[in-house]
Amino acid sequence: MPIIYKYYCNAGCHFLIKSHGLPFMCLKLDGREEILPHPIENSRAKKLTGKNLDELFKEGRIIFKPNRICLECLQREKNCKCERPKLLEISKLKGATCPKCRKGKILKSLAGVS
Repeated sequence: MPIIYKYYCNAGCHFLIKSHGLPFMCLKLDGREEILPHPIENSRAKKLTGKNLDELFKEGRIIFKPNRICLECLQREKNCKCERPKLLEISKLKGATCPKCRKGKILKSLAGVS
């Protein structure tokens, strides 16, 4: 079970994002990528393709993508609408200057278990 961390600004600007920090699983399907959410990766893949994860791995249709945030709009990559997104892996936020207020530093603490 993945551990969930929260990344937040120590300057009080209320910047906060939660992430497990691990890559997430995606399925290549008809020219797009479908996220296979934990813990139902196999059942979701089977529903979309009729095949289990083992078969899809062998076919090269399973990929892993890092959890990233756009430093321009402060949205996760999948929700970003920026023309030229400035993406950073969420796990690399720790110790960085806050992308929201540009004054504080980003701290990381345990938020829970998925």
